[in-house]
Amino acid sequence: MARILFLFSVCFLSLHSYAANIGAYAQEKNLTIETRNKTVKEVLDYIEKNSEFIFFYYNKAIDTKRIVSLSVKDQPITVILDQLFKNTDVRYEIKDRQISLKREELPTQQRPQDSKQQKRKLVGTVTDAFSSDPLVGVSISVKDSPGTGTITDLDGKFSIEVSNNTELTFSYIGYKQQVLSVGDLGVLKVKMQSDNEVLDEVVVVGAGTQKKVSVTGAISTVKV
Repeated sequence: MARILFLFSVCFLSLHSYAANIGAYAQEKNLTIETRNKTVKEVLDYIEKNSEFIFFYYNKAIDTKRIVSLSVKDQPITVILDQLFKNTDVRYEIKDRQISLKREELPTQQRPQDSKQQKRKLVGTVTDAFSSDPLVGVSISVKDSPGTGTITDLDGKFSIEVSNNTELTFSYIGYKQQVLSVGDLGVLKVKMQSDNEVLDEVVVVGAGTQKKVSVTGAISTVKV
């Protein structure tokens, strides 16, 4: 399980002020950032390179190409994130060194309703089918609706707006993809099975992963 989480961290490094379960590191670690006209992605990368923080987010839900300027001197991560996502619908959750970014969901009554497909909130958890451990950062997308989705939080939990005919796709590196119809469920518990064939083909190459067939030179192969 630890190997799978490591692989996900190097591959997937790629809420407004809601911070829970902040550990000692997040409280004690201060950063200085002086940057102008950089993308959100560049700022997140800088934080990761200059600290032990790791970000988890659903790429299509967070505008990582937004241009920002920051001037923060010797401040905790909460102050930096408050400024980085000021006046946006992004909220964050911090648990020790892991930071989950999500779009803040508006109450259903504030959203325009399609009379044929009334929306409701579905909540759930995603765990490992073998160990029952929660899976962090599982990508959950609405089938046939590009850009609509979320990720599991640091406890493997998620919430998403759905209708009765919604199908959700669950994707996580090292696990078999699942597509589930939600029907009229209000709570969904998903158990994902590891895909040993995928893990056998993944190799660690420093700052990322690649398939064996595309890598030459000195590498470390992760076997399961």
